[in-house]
Amino acid sequence: MTQFVVGLVVGLSLAAVVVIVWAPWKQVRAARPLDETTETRILLGDDPEQIARDLDGQNEPAEPADLHEDWDTGALRALRSLDEPDSPNLDK
Repeated sequence: MTQFVVGLVVGLSLAAVVVIVWAPWKQVRAARPLDETTETRILLGDDPEQIARDLDGQNEPAEPADLHEDWDTGALRALRSLDEPDSPNLDK
């Protein structure tokens, strides 16, 4: 009897995990992908609410140069050097 209860609990748990993972799959796949500029802004840590307000106010996001006018050359150089594994750390 104990084995049956354990098997039932394990079976129900696995079914719950499958439902949790599988249920939103169609909605996630049907969602429109983010454009490159919006994705970059999110990855760089911009406020998601500000990004949403910017996108609601216009059909296409602003050009990247307009988004971060306050960035200095050192910050941009540090971002460019992320791809280069042998580049020196500019924060030192």
